[in-house]
Amino acid sequence: MRKVLLSGALVAFAFTSYSGSGPARIPGNNTGFNPVKSVNAPFRDQTVLSTDIIQSSGALNLAIPDDDATGISSVLAIAGAPVNAIIDSVVVTFSITHTWLEDVEVNLQAPNGQIINLVADRGEGSIYGCNNTRVSSVNTEAVFPSGAYASPLTGTYRADATAQVNLIASTPVTTSTFSSLFSVINGNWMLRVYDDQGADDGTLIQWSVKISYSPGAPLPAAITTFSGLRSGTSNILSWTTQTEQNNSGFDVQRSSDGMDFRSIAFIPSAAAGGSSAQSLRYNFTDDQLQGAYQYYRLRQVDLDGRHAFSNVIMIRDGAVSGTRLHTMFPNPVHDVLNVQVESPGSGTAVLEVADFSGNMISRSSRRLEKGANALALPTAHLPAGVYLLVIRQDERIIQAEKFIKL
Repeated sequence: MRKVLLSGALVAFAFTSYSGSGPARIPGNNTGFNPVKSVNAPFRDQTVLSTDIIQSSGALNLAIPDDDATGISSVLAIAGAPVNAIIDSVVVTFSITHTWLEDVEVNLQAPNGQIINLVADRGEGSIYGCNNTRVSSVNTEAVFPSGAYASPLTGTYRADATAQVNLIASTPVTTSTFSSLFSVINGNWMLRVYDDQGADDGTLIQWSVKISYSPGAPLPAAITTFSGLRSGTSNILSWTTQTEQNNSGFDVQRSSDGMDFRSIAFIPSAAAGGSSAQSLRYNFTDDQLQGAYQYYRLRQVDLDGRHAFSNVIMIRDGAVSGTRLHTMFPNPVHDVLNVQVESPGSGTAVLEVADFSGNMISRSSRRLEKGANALALPTAHLPAGVYLLVIRQDERIIQAEKFIKL
């Protein structure tokens, strides 16, 4: 069985690359947008099982400014969770070096804009930092130890929510309860680190977030796909629903940074009375573009006023300079993975599917035309698990991206 090689090395489980279909990317952060997803059992039965999304920054090594209220921040973009999922717990893990740990303040901002303090002014005169220190939303975890630490702090603790000082008015801590962050999974999760005293320095080495969730109640409208592409000076958005029940319609929202979204249009349900057992397709053209990047999401609104958000997609300005994967959906997938590849001209691309041991499972050659190319990749034959889609041209890897087979 052939092994898929990336830059001379076997595919590693953490490997991923930018697909252009997710929220904002932090310069220097090589983490992709599709989360690593693990299910506690290979088959689902009548028991509700919790699912984990784990996203890691990888090595950041960001210097923490000394005595600086601006601090530093890093974003992890989460995608792929059902919009009706219920968050069970959140665990944030971080590694920080610092020569006077008592100066360090760390907080977490969720996609819904809520901010909670994770830890502040702990360690007293400790010259040691934090090594894979975990802060959990589970309130039964231990509180942070007091006094100076004799070694880098490790272990799992509850959030130090009540000790936070609002360092800068533009990003105040908004909650002392972790559950206030639980309304939205998909989107940007931001870690901020500050040093609030002078004469010492430190580094944010890396961080990660683990979100455990359970399936929620069925949505009034089951959005199965949401994608977009640039056409001339406009962006064309498309989405489909599998079924709809008491659906009022879709609030189309746009953002220039992937965080602050504003409504730009409302598309009423195409179903009679808001209910349909058939698949329905919707389109919207945005011709009021500003900036090089546009982020979009859908706010599905029930006739009773309840709502749920879709995943976030990104469309960028400019001509295609090279072949690239624009988006792939649905992810997770059952039978067919829809792959959209943008090409600067006509040519051929090879699509490979590999498991995370590096074993190539399938390989097919596809003809590309200039512009957007919609390619269908059958996946019904694959066992449930996590796979890597590799796109090659002239045996050179153009892009690789994870997807999940249910």
